[in-house]
Amino acid sequence: MKKEDLISFMKEIAAELQRRGNLGTAHVYRSSLNAIRTFLGSDKMLFRQLTPEWLKRFENSLRERGCSWNTVSTYLRTLRAVYNRAVTLRKATYVPHLFRSVYTGTR
Repeated sequence: MKKEDLISFMKEIAAELQRRGNLGTAHVYRSSLNAIRTFLGSDKMLFRQLTPEWLKRFENSLRERGCSWNTVSTYLRTLRAVYNRAVTLRKATYVPHLFRSVYTGTR
């Protein structure tokens, strides 16, 4: 089972959404991806690097940059959807309650 780079996988999903005509959703995926890349300072991240601690640091970074709670939630929910899809396709290992400590609601 090949473990895949999160950034590459997210780019593929955004491109697929664009091709299918889901332009708004594709835009959200690209915006989320850009926020992750800005936080990382890199275009590489393996799914195994996705930890509750990393997610909390990412959430805090978004808030420090002035993102609203709804934007933070949107980016984290998008990342969770990418992660869940990767788990289903066996590109990532399932980690129970991975997103429990970060905000994914609405305010």
